[in-house]
Amino acid sequence: MIDVFGIDGFEGVFTIVPLLFWAAVVAALGWVVRRAVRQGRALADERQRRPVEPDPTSSTWQR
Repeated sequence: MIDVFGIDGFEGVFTIVPLLFWAAVVAALGWVVRRAVRQGRALADERQRRPVEPDPTSSTWQR
């Protein structure tokens, strides 16, 4: 049989497939975290670019 990482035959399949699955899961989680960080930065940048609105509770009108 074919020797894959020192494991013979179908045992190699049962070792490699779960490793590939978990590698895909880790890659997907990394992608999600990257997208979330990028979205958070975009929202923060948008808030900084927006002009400061006056506080509606404070009034400049005096008697």
